[in-house]
Amino acid sequence: MLSGLVGGRGDDGDAVAVGVVDGVAGEAYNVCSGRGVSVRDVAAMMLSMSDAPLELVVDPELVRPVDVPRLVGSAARLRAVTGWTPEIDLDRTLADVLANARAAG
Repeated sequence: MLSGLVGGRGDDGDAVAVGVVDGVAGEAYNVCSGRGVSVRDVAAMMLSMSDAPLELVVDPELVRPVDVPRLVGSAARLRAVTGWTPEIDLDRTLADVLANARAAG
């Protein structure tokens, strides 16, 4: 997820570490939960954690008809080779992202 990418230790960092140690050179591995979550849902979750009075507004001019409505990754190859499974849920990851953003000012 995002927590390791923004300075904390998270599932993504753990997955990269086990991939480097146990993975096969040249192979591609997806680091994901296998659970689909829309950008709207992620934004709504972040807004619910915010102290600011914010509102999510979709600009119809920015909605593209070619956007994929649902895309869900599979970490099956990573799991098969390394045994890695995600341990940090999305709520915790987003809370960590928000905390890091607040700490950065």
